[in-house]
Amino acid sequence: MDIFARRAQLKTLNNPNKTIDYIITLETSISQTPITLTLRYIPDKVILDSRCFNSYITEVAAHQEDQHIETLAATMVEDFNNELVTKWVQVTAYEDLGDSSKHNVVIEDKQPRWDNPHLLARLSKI
Repeated sequence: MDIFARRAQLKTLNNPNKTIDYIITLETSISQTPITLTLRYIPDKVILDSRCFNSYITEVAAHQEDQHIETLAATMVEDFNNELVTKWVQVTAYEDLGDSSKHNVVIEDKQPRWDNPHLLARLSKI
């Protein structure tokens, strides 16, 4: 799947309240894998239509077969930044490696002039 077809799956809706900062969280497990993905973001003008999240993840994962979760998380942040233009975005990829080993990746980005330390302080620590 090329970048444009992948990003076209991310459907958006108007942000119902652009005057306040709030956090949206979506989480899913990739079918048939030990990988869980969490998207957290603070919207600007649009929000992600949550009904498209699982199908987007399924497609991204299907085309990332031999790549690490770092690549998967980075691809997701780039896509969400491009399509949603969030104030702040965080993607966490968690993989259970078995034998009590775990692999966790957190990638975060924000708009250059945006800052809300009080809201971000409410998030659980990594």
